[in-house]
Amino acid sequence: MNIYEAILSALKYTLGVIPLIISGIILATFFEKIGFIQKLTWISKPVIRYGHLSKISGLSFITAFASPTTANAILFNHYQKRNINTKELFISVLSHSFPSILLNSRYILPIILPLLGNVGFFYFMIILFVGLMKTVCVLTIGKFILSKKKRPSTFEPTKKVNQESIVNLLKKSVITSLPLIKKVIILTTPITFLTFVLIEFKLFNILEVYLKDRVTIIPIPSEGLSIVAARFAHGFAAYTVAGNLLSEGIMNSKEIIISLLTANILASLITALRVSSPSFIGIFGFNLGLKLMMLSILIKIPFMIGIILMLFYFW
Repeated sequence: MNIYEAILSALKYTLGVIPLIISGIILATFFEKIGFIQKLTWISKPVIRYGHLSKISGLSFITAFASPTTANAILFNHYQKRNINTKELFISVLSHSFPSILLNSRYILPIILPLLGNVGFFYFMIILFVGLMKTVCVLTIGKFILSKKKRPSTFEPTKKVNQESIVNLLKKSVITSLPLIKKVIILTTPITFLTFVLIEFKLFNILEVYLKDRVTIIPIPSEGLSIVAARFAHGFAAYTVAGNLLSEGIMNSKEIIISLLTANILASLITALRVSSPSFIGIFGFNLGLKLMMLSILIKIPFMIGIILMLFYFW
């Protein structure tokens, strides 16, 4: 094992991600100061109204369609200012599932469609449906646990600003964002380095073996285990294996989709630790970040299991 290689990989990842997070935080703050929230809240009115959310959460929901990380940064920034409470923070962050999956379609579909064709499209629509159900479920919980906000009938028009005021507002946005940026860098950097070191020490491989040995409780054919094993390495690896099994006629469409869904469930924890932990913990801190990651997984799993059972017994 090469610890220096792990550190170098972590450094490359950090240098690539941190500037995006910083720019997202500053832009989010800038958009607030120029009245951008007032321009966009009407779009998110149904979400705000149904989930008893604030306009801030509505803006973050819209932002999640372009950048879930920036959306989370917006929420945590207002959480620190006590503009939203812990309950609304959790509801808002967890409601980003559907926008996040829809955003990831630009990466998934170009890979999965050539490999699996209609089967791949059907699988992606199931994942998108699970994301939608998860979002609706979370907003429904918010409807019951959050107090209904007062809604103004109309929004005040946004004040126009000249070029000089825009420059001043941008400077103020940078200054306002500095505390959150500092927190993100302090937390994200060590977490990222630790994650890559653990990967280098094969800790995730040990967890993969442990979980793979228990996959026999799921109703998939033995050939589907190769899809599950590949999913622990990477989602694209699982799609490649599934495509080969489908093209060779070794597994049919039903078995492929159930195997992919099963792999998605079993690899959820590994994926969260590898991919989500640096950004979640980097923005929200260890305690809140870990709780949000685990809740996101736990809410998703029942929907996934329900669909697997429906496909298994009724297809």
